[in-house]
Amino acid sequence: MSSCRPLVLLPPIFSVCTAAGLWIVYFVALYNKKVLPLSDTYRHRNGSAYSPYISITGNFPPASCIFSQVMNLAAFAGFVMGILRYIQLKNRLDKPWLNIVSVASFSIACFGMTIVGNFQLFELGLIHDVGTLMTFGLGTLYCWLQSYITLRVNLKNEGRAVAISRFLLSAAITLCIILKQENLRFFFLLLFGWLLFFVSRFIVRLLPFFKCLPAFFILNPPDTALVVIPHMHSVRCQWALVMFFLIFMGTFAIEFRHCRFDVVCRDAVEHQSWPEASGQRQELEESHTVLCLNTLNSDLHGTS
Repeated sequence: MSSCRPLVLLPPIFSVCTAAGLWIVYFVALYNKKVLPLSDTYRHRNGSAYSPYISITGNFPPASCIFSQVMNLAAFAGFVMGILRYIQLKNRLDKPWLNIVSVASFSIACFGMTIVGNFQLFELGLIHDVGTLMTFGLGTLYCWLQSYITLRVNLKNEGRAVAISRFLLSAAITLCIILKQENLRFFFLLLFGWLLFFVSRFIVRLLPFFKCLPAFFILNPPDTALVVIPHMHSVRCQWALVMFFLIFMGTFAIEFRHCRFDVVCRDAVEHQSWPEASGQRQELEESHTVLCLNTLNSDLHGTS
């Protein structure tokens, strides 16, 4: 039996190393001028750099090589953490199906991480988007389930405090996902644009002299003019979402310090089925009885 107490360091190491790896990918892509800085709001009209989505930063080599390794290692480490968490809660939860659904959803989310890392966005966009949906969707479900499970189990009377922090992190993750979506905001912007168009048409008809404005009032910006970077707020929400998720995973060290995970190595005989083991035990007892009887008979002949 070998003790695996250092596994308590797995959650913080997972969070820190994954975050560091993703930021390294971002800075490599930024250095190669493939993406724009996260702090920028405007760019040149003729600029060729992309918005710094995480998937786009890991789309171009050499950053794509680092991105694949980071995502694969993070998926493996996250899967191990999910299994350890399942084992920890196996005999403590009154509703076992919650634990099963939780570990199943996180296992699929970890598989989605490998898809995101190995199938680049600009090469196989559909498969990459499926992996992104698996990672973010089921990962968010895992966060909410673990927050509720933490409150129910209340390990070492620390469950309430830890559950509150996890509920807040889960809410922040969900809020980032909502803010990241462009569809609802695009609808309102489109509605506002049409409203502005009809109002301007109405004003032009009321004031005909506006049509006689000199041509120099109509400005055509040159190619070097600055334009607003589209979806930059969505990019920042995506980065915040990932960082919140990594912080959430790091909180598992709080419960892991109360448990001891052991690796037990047993002989193959102990893993045999019960009828085989009982039959072998009976044969050993019978042979031992026969041996004792033979020994007794030999002693009796010797004394006679």
